[in-house]
Amino acid sequence: MKAILLHGTDGSNESNWLPWLKQQLEKHKFTVYAPSLPNAAYPNGEVWSDFVIQNMPFEPDEDTIIIGHSAGAALIPMLLQKLPAEAKIRKAIFVSGFYTNLGWDKLKDLHNIKVDYNDVKRKCDDFIFLHSDNDPYVPLEEPRKLAKNLDGKLAIIKGQGHFNLGSSPKYKEFPKLLAIILKNNALQNLYLASSFREPGVSELIMDDIETLLGKPITEIQLSYITTAGNLHPSDKKKWIDDGRKILQERGWQVFNYDIAGKTELEVAAELNDKDVVFVQGGNNFYLLEQIQNCNFGKIIKNLLAKGVPYIGESAGAIVCSKNIRAQQYMSGDPMLAESMKDFTGLGLVNFLIKPHWNRYGEKREKFSRFLRETPNEFYGISQPIICLNDNQLIRVEGDSFQIWHAK
Repeated sequence: MKAILLHGTDGSNESNWLPWLKQQLEKHKFTVYAPSLPNAAYPNGEVWSDFVIQNMPFEPDEDTIIIGHSAGAALIPMLLQKLPAEAKIRKAIFVSGFYTNLGWDKLKDLHNIKVDYNDVKRKCDDFIFLHSDNDPYVPLEEPRKLAKNLDGKLAIIKGQGHFNLGSSPKYKEFPKLLAIILKNNALQNLYLASSFREPGVSELIMDDIETLLGKPITEIQLSYITTAGNLHPSDKKKWIDDGRKILQERGWQVFNYDIAGKTELEVAAELNDKDVVFVQGGNNFYLLEQIQNCNFGKIIKNLLAKGVPYIGESAGAIVCSKNIRAQQYMSGDPMLAESMKDFTGLGLVNFLIKPHWNRYGEKREKFSRFLRETPNEFYGISQPIICLNDNQLIRVEGDSFQIWHAK
């Protein structure tokens, strides 16, 4: 693998996290080209792109990734356009990227190459944009427009400024960026809730997704997958109706969908143009069977890689684990899974989820009975277990997660 690292205005190949990233990539057997670009105080698109191409120690190809920060990210489309017509790279990652001069006199010569975005897209299929919601120099409109022009994926990360040492001393390193370079699913965004309807939970999720997508609220299209509730009587699906109402009252466009009996092609076509996928709760074993029947795991992983967030409530959260066999015991009713032969889940997280932990009465008694009557099964569970109260959710971003609490 090969990587090209491009610094920003007033920078060098020793700026911010670039030396650390170069070292880390070399540990992973990358050949890394990290030039110090000339006259960095007044970047010039023509000069910089020519310099990079003339001094590049290898031919860029489909094993090449370009990573640029700030003005270095702004350079990427111009650089790609100058590559030979047959050239194609694997991935381009824009950190705090922009496409105008931001009103700065020192950037007046940066965009002195007219960009043909169709030509740029022919030379790379995977454009990823990382931006903070409080960047002091580059407003969100810049990467949004650039991502739209390049059919790219935009990940908005809260409170990280310009991803530089001026924002935080931690930006001597950038582990999140390294994870994105090394793993295809590093941008997955999951919201795994015990109860979407619990006061404050839906607001946490919708606020974050709206920031992430950067679209007008009324244009957000959500596929509302109700399959897990199919075995429940029609008058016993209040959680589904209430969840739908919350989303619609927010202004989102909600499209009801049932994956049961559908083919992989049918489900993929239905979800292809949606901004968000929400998998509702109900019977998690029945839901898993339907997921397996239509190869939903492959579909959702492709959508996550494109930046589509996933909301899972109760059963919709449970099936995200690698294997949910232990849920037959934690449910307190092993007979629910009597016909199951394959407990392989979506494999999006490496832990089990026990939802509704704070609910007393029947649910708590079932779990307590499991602990009393089948201790060997419980202590034989090898995956970590996260017990969620109804006012909590697990926010998964890439390979890391946090437990959020609604007030």
